[in-house]
Amino acid sequence: MHLKSIFKTEDRVTSAWLFGSWARGEENLDSDVDIMIEMNSDFKYSMFDIMDIAHIIENKINRKVDLVEKGYLKDFAAKTIGNDLIKIYG
Repeated sequence: MHLKSIFKTEDRVTSAWLFGSWARGEENLDSDVDIMIEMNSDFKYSMFDIMDIAHIIENKINRKVDLVEKGYLKDFAAKTIGNDLIKIYG
Protein backbone atom coordinates (compact mmCIF):
# COMPACT_ATOMS: atom_id res chain seq x y z
CA MET A 1 0.00 0.00 0.00
CA HIS A 2 1.22 3.47 -0.77
CA LEU A 3 -0.97 5.47 1.58
CA LYS A 4 1.72 8.01 2.45
CA SER A 5 2.04 9.10 -1.17
CA ILE A 6 -1.74 9.54 -1.39
CA PHE A 7 -1.78 11.84 1.63
CA LYS A 8 1.16 13.88 0.29
CA THR A 9 -1.16 15.12 -2.46
CA GLU A 10 -4.10 15.78 -0.12
CA ASP A 11 -3.92 19.31 1.37
CA ARG A 12 -6.98 18.74 3.53
CA VAL A 13 -5.17 16.21 5.74
CA THR A 14 -2.24 17.03 8.05
CA SER A 15 -1.75 13.62 9.72
CA ALA A 16 -2.95 10.05 9.26
CA TRP A 17 -2.73 6.83 11.26
CA LEU A 18 -3.42 3.24 10.28
CA PHE A 19 -5.25 1.09 12.83
CA GLY A 20 -7.17 -2.16 12.98
CA SER A 21 -6.24 -5.41 11.28
CA TRP A 22 -3.75 -3.83 8.86
CA ALA A 23 -1.88 -2.13 11.71
CA ARG A 24 -1.77 -5.40 13.67
CA GLY A 25 -0.66 -7.44 10.65
CA GLU A 26 -3.85 -9.51 10.83
CA GLU A 27 -5.43 -8.42 7.54
CA ASN A 28 -6.94 -10.87 5.09
CA LEU A 29 -8.36 -10.65 1.57
CA ASP A 30 -11.64 -9.20 2.87
CA SER A 31 -10.16 -6.70 5.34
CA ASP A 32 -11.01 -3.06 4.96
CA VAL A 33 -8.40 -0.41 5.76
CA ASP A 34 -9.02 1.62 8.91
CA ILE A 35 -7.50 5.10 8.89
CA MET A 36 -7.74 7.97 11.33
CA ILE A 37 -7.02 11.42 9.92
CA GLU A 38 -6.43 14.89 11.28
CA MET A 39 -7.88 17.56 9.04
CA ASN A 40 -6.03 20.74 8.13
CA SER A 41 -7.48 23.55 10.26
CA ASP A 42 -6.60 26.08 7.53
CA PHE A 43 -9.50 24.73 5.48
CA LYS A 44 -13.23 24.64 6.10
CA TYR A 45 -14.43 21.11 5.60
CA SER A 46 -17.47 18.92 6.08
CA MET A 47 -18.30 15.24 6.23
CA PHE A 48 -18.42 15.34 2.44
CA ASP A 49 -14.69 16.12 2.38
CA ILE A 50 -14.00 13.11 4.59
CA MET A 51 -16.17 10.93 2.33
CA ASP A 52 -14.34 12.30 -0.71
CA ILE A 53 -10.94 11.52 0.81
CA ALA A 54 -12.08 7.98 1.63
CA HIS A 55 -13.32 7.56 -1.96
CA ILE A 56 -9.99 8.79 -3.37
CA ILE A 57 -8.06 6.32 -1.22
CA GLU A 58 -10.41 3.44 -2.07
CA ASN A 59 -9.96 4.05 -5.79
CA LYS A 60 -6.17 4.15 -5.48
CA ILE A 61 -5.74 1.06 -3.31
CA ASN A 62 -8.75 -0.88 -4.62
CA ARG A 63 -9.97 -1.72 -1.13
CA LYS A 64 -12.75 -0.53 1.21
CA VAL A 65 -11.60 2.25 3.55
CA ASP A 66 -13.11 3.25 6.88
CA LEU A 67 -11.98 6.80 7.57
CA VAL A 68 -12.50 8.50 10.92
CA GLU A 69 -11.50 11.98 11.99
CA LYS A 70 -9.18 12.24 14.99
CA GLY A 71 -11.15 13.11 18.12
CA TYR A 72 -14.43 11.67 16.86
CA LEU A 73 -14.14 8.10 18.08
CA LYS A 74 -16.19 6.95 21.04
CA ASP A 75 -14.08 6.61 24.20
CA PHE A 76 -14.15 2.81 24.18
CA ALA A 77 -13.09 2.67 20.54
CA ALA A 78 -10.31 5.21 21.08
CA LYS A 79 -8.91 3.09 23.94
CA THR A 80 -9.16 -0.07 21.85
CA ILE A 81 -7.26 1.30 18.86
CA GLY A 82 -4.71 3.22 20.92
CA ASN A 83 -2.21 0.37 20.80
CA ASP A 84 -2.84 -0.25 17.10
CA LEU A 85 -2.11 3.25 15.81
CA ILE A 86 0.68 3.50 13.26
CA LYS A 87 1.43 6.98 11.97
CA ILE A 88 1.58 6.89 8.19
CA TYR A 89 1.59 10.59 7.37
CA GLY A 90 2.36 13.95 8.96
